[in-house]
Amino acid sequence: MRLVHVRATGFRCFDSAHPLDIAVRPGLNVIVGENDAGKTAIVDAIRLALGTRGDSLRRLTEEDFSVTPDGQAAELCISCTLGDLTPFEQAAFLEWCVIEDGTLKLRVHLRAHLKKTATGKARVWWERKTGTEESGLTVEGHLREYLRATYLRPLRDAERELSPGRRSRLAQILAALPEMLKEGAPRESEEHPLTLMDILKEADDAVTENATVQGVEKRVNDDYLSKLTFEGEPVRAGLTLGAESTMVRLLERLELVLHSNPPLPTRVRRGLGMNNALFMAAELLLLQSEHHSMGTLLIEEPEAHLHPQLQARFMQMLMERLTSENAPQVVVTTHSPLLSANVDLNDIVICRRASTYPLTSGATALDADDYAFLRRFLDATKANLFFARGIALVEGDAENLLLPAVAKALGRDFAANGVSVVNVGHTGLFRYARIFQGSNGIHVPVPVACIGDRDIPPNVAKSDLYPQKQQPKRTEEDYTDEQKAAKEDSVRKPEGGPVKVFVSPGWTLEYDLAAGGLAERVHQAAWLARASAGKSREELMNQATEEIAAWSAEGKCNETIAALIYLPMKKGTVSKAIVAEQLAHLIDTVGPSGEALAAKLPKYLVDAIRYVTTPLSAAPSGPSDPVPGAVAPPAHLPDASMPNVYQEGGIE
Repeated sequence: MRLVHVRATGFRCFDSAHPLDIAVRPGLNVIVGENDAGKTAIVDAIRLALGTRGDSLRRLTEEDFSVTPDGQAAELCISCTLGDLTPFEQAAFLEWCVIEDGTLKLRVHLRAHLKKTATGKARVWWERKTGTEESGLTVEGHLREYLRATYLRPLRDAERELSPGRRSRLAQILAALPEMLKEGAPRESEEHPLTLMDILKEADDAVTENATVQGVEKRVNDDYLSKLTFEGEPVRAGLTLGAESTMVRLLERLELVLHSNPPLPTRVRRGLGMNNALFMAAELLLLQSEHHSMGTLLIEEPEAHLHPQLQARFMQMLMERLTSENAPQVVVTTHSPLLSANVDLNDIVICRRASTYPLTSGATALDADDYAFLRRFLDATKANLFFARGIALVEGDAENLLLPAVAKALGRDFAANGVSVVNVGHTGLFRYARIFQGSNGIHVPVPVACIGDRDIPPNVAKSDLYPQKQQPKRTEEDYTDEQKAAKEDSVRKPEGGPVKVFVSPGWTLEYDLAAGGLAERVHQAAWLARASAGKSREELMNQATEEIAAWSAEGKCNETIAALIYLPMKKGTVSKAIVAEQLAHLIDTVGPSGEALAAKLPKYLVDAIRYVTTPLSAAPSGPSDPVPGAVAPPAHLPDASMPNVYQEGGIE
């Protein structure tokens, strides 16, 4: 049996207008997204409907009922559909199941009601029932125990969970392991090895026969206890390890600790990260050992306390466990780009504004080649796009370094607006964009700007101005209008839904900036990038300004001056990345900024920055079941289902 689908309405952020409706895949499910998007609410919905093990009991409170401008909901409902029942499960839970399309399924519904008394005190009533329309039996007995999920809370205290004591989580894990069952009774014969109960009994006998222990017992009994009891009612005390205790009490004395390697003479306290890794390993051991439960594992923020390399190791280990027999079904929430980059894209669900967007094949505009490509190239630096409120996809280091500084100077700070710049390195721009385009017309409401070059050199580049080796084979005059349009259309390939493409009208970013109104700043940045020994920044900047003035005095037009400024970058004698870094610093410290900068920038850059810093209005997510046999549509998708408040124009 496994969890197939979860629905919720009236529960926290999932109100009647934005209900939760998410398909759950077998194996791994990774829910990503920014804070307060609804990830924890999804996990808690499953916890409440199915129940959890250990001390992670979660009770419904007034705060769990959704609140809208119209007021607070008086009712909430969480429904979990479970399928793929084994023959044993079908026989054991037949009376709770329903038949749908010839398949036996189990539906669990949790319905709760909120009522406030005359004094304003809130009271919550709830029940869990089965059936298609909550018409079935109540969830109880063996079924209730069987459905319970294992839950690992965020920022968990792993050291406490693994410590000995009453109701310790470690004792519960050990007690549930099948191999521990025989350890709770004496061995069958002398030929069999000692069980844990045998060992404890022998140790207890040795303790009670110890002379010191017997002396203490005698003093307690003769000197004190005998004087506190009545004649005819003798009471005697004894020091013991508790061999007569149950197996659970025995296991509560055990502690799981990390040893030093090589061993040290005394125990060393280990850090939060390693204890956390040990605790998760223990929980996974239990889940794979159990045959009497459904085996659902809910983990919030497994990256807690783990450094990046250990995060990668954990995810690698988890995916290996999921391919083995009796593998659990795992639902993970995370804020870690590194964890997100280490899982299959099919296993990821983006959570955004209380709506879910699965990236399963068939649910997005990605085709099979896109999934294969992203499996190779979607690394941790690019995976931050899963958590962004706006995304600028660029093709090189120059744009990656320069855009944040330009946006900040325009009053559209990327950091303040939650925008990520993702450098795809000249390849696969359209592949990353398709992540946010849904095959069902419902797209992830995150503005994605693809910023690309038209890459058509100006005519002046094929003249004596450029050395023969640096002259392009074709320039503006060598293209027909149809060829220019086709070249631009190829750059616009990703456009559709929340994805808009902003194309350079000229050659490259550096050339366009110089040909616009930033010739002096770009040239100063180029001079600073190839800094001469013994010259100050001010001297280098003055020389750049003087050189541009000399070119202007010679009658050179803006196009020619821009080509001359770009020449050292074209030749490779100056690094584009270093020029961009210097230019970003100049804009940040010297200017221009605001409307003055906007007037000097190419319009496509201004429009791109404005687009990614303007929130889109979200369309509610519909049923997220993967579409069997669905074929991804063309990348150019209609915008009708994704209205937005972005308008072409300048900086507001």
